[in-house]
Amino acid sequence: AANNGVCTYSPLQYWAVGYDYQFEAVAPEEAEGVLDVAEAVTGSKLTFTSNSETDLVWARPAVIDYTAAQAQTVNLTFQHLLSRVMFRVHNQFPENAAAKITVNEITINDAVKTATLTPANADEAWVATANGLTVNFDEAKLVDIAAGGKYAETDHMYLIPADITSVTLKYTLDQNGVENDFEHTYTFGQGGNTTPEGSLSLTRGMSLRINVVFNEKNIDPDNELYPIVFAAEVEEWE
Repeated sequence: AANNGVCTYSPLQYWAVGYDYQFEAVAPEEAEGVLDVAEAVTGSKLTFTSNSETDLVWARPAVIDYTAAQAQTVNLTFQHLLSRVMFRVHNQFPENAAAKITVNEITINDAVKTATLTPANADEAWVATANGLTVNFDEAKLVDIAAGGKYAETDHMYLIPADITSVTLKYTLDQNGVENDFEHTYTFGQGGNTTPEGSLSLTRGMSLRINVVFNEKNIDPDNELYPIVFAAEVEEWE
């Protein structure tokens, strides 16, 4: 527990003569799942099961020699072991368009659910032991996004670093009460007109914003939208 940066623990212990100390800390102690800490010379090996809502942080200060330790505070600088992800949804219809967008669902499909890591090994990657985690982002803020470049954002979710393979979007186009519902799954790495090209990799300790841009060319995954155009003339008098 921390209060104004000073941590408390129980039971209280004192520096012992003749010992060197190596500390390691992880939070939360238990997420909504499993967090096992197995001691090893190179540092603890963590097994973490993600619920996509809980961040995981870790600290391991350098070895402390007793002779220099008696009046010393052990400083714990925690590192983020997961990736932080959020979406920003842009309405790129022309500003004079009656085109409001509401996103009803944003889902990252088949994320890593359980993985292991020895965080003291700085270059080590998470090793997935189970996939199948569906990450649903809160869409409460993604309502009636106006045309002309307006945008809205989701809150952050926390994922075990790995490649994102696909994202499913469900959304509504509202034109003065005339509504069309669409659903599309974007699969990364396959290219194409409505599919992002390249892979989307998450990195340990990095925060990622994914931009979703809607316009008349892509909001309907199957057809481009064309504006209603009028041409007017008046008959001559007889």
